[in-house]
Amino acid sequence: MNTFILMWNPAVSSYRSRRFAEDMSCFELADFNWSVFEHDKARDGDRFFMVKVGADPAGVVMSGYLTSDPYEAEDWSGKVRRIFYSDFSPDHMFNPDKAPLFTTAQLAAAVPDFDWSGGHSGRMLTPSQAQKLEQAWDEHLAKLGEGIYEDSTAAVRVEEITVDGAAGEALFIHKDQKDINGDPFILHVFAVALCGTSKEEIITGFLHEALERHRYCNAASLALRGVNGRELEALKLLTRGKGLPYADYIKRLALSGNALAIAVKISCLEDEFKRTQKGRHTGSMRRSTLALEQLRAAQQALQVQ
Repeated sequence: MNTFILMWNPAVSSYRSRRFAEDMSCFELADFNWSVFEHDKARDGDRFFMVKVGADPAGVVMSGYLTSDPYEAEDWSGKVRRIFYSDFSPDHMFNPDKAPLFTTAQLAAAVPDFDWSGGHSGRMLTPSQAQKLEQAWDEHLAKLGEGIYEDSTAAVRVEEITVDGAAGEALFIHKDQKDINGDPFILHVFAVALCGTSKEEIITGFLHEALERHRYCNAASLALRGVNGRELEALKLLTRGKGLPYADYIKRLALSGNALAIAVKISCLEDEFKRTQKGRHTGSMRRSTLALEQLRAAQQALQVQ
């Protein structure tokens, strides 16, 4: 997943401050798109931050995810340039006239090797820059606290997914899928979720196969449904992906230090072992046993720390 910075100057943009305020009132339903300068690097599911520039207050007014690959369309400025746009959905919006922004000065302090004062909209951050920005953004949101969202004209966000919501997502994602024995795969998913000892473990359990087994499901779509950052990070680790040998996948997970992902995978393997035992799939049983030994050792090491 790449991260792009969208620039917004209300003084020159066709997207005016009044429209911003209107979109905040229905942000989960509003249609958004924006020009992306480095469009050749952008893909559906990439992360974005929108920075208001020009007159103060200047800073981050929106974060979220691109929801389309870039496409060419008419130049918004009327200059007949070749312009590529991406659709996007926000997970946070802050009214610059009513909410304290993560300012361009704070952005420059967090990521000093990027020009936050303006320039082309849709430039891509390096992985290091993106990591620093995400950390600083999380800290900013934590400082704002829950109270900021009480006034929906000042700030709005995607609400975190509930356990019931995650169960509903799992039912949709795994509809008609079968396990190794031909039984409904959703039975395995629910078994893993019900082993969870915390809300995050239960939600991650319900969604632990979502990225692997549904072609239209990605980290962005889950985030926009309210899956939080810790759950998303665990889900990415739980996703093997194409071409990665199983032994390397388990090793990566064991070395990750991610207690949430390791706990959910242990529950997954324990249930898989029961199901492969039922069908007498000896090769899969042996693989699950070896993986469980490795992950249980990693879990014990984390508990000692």
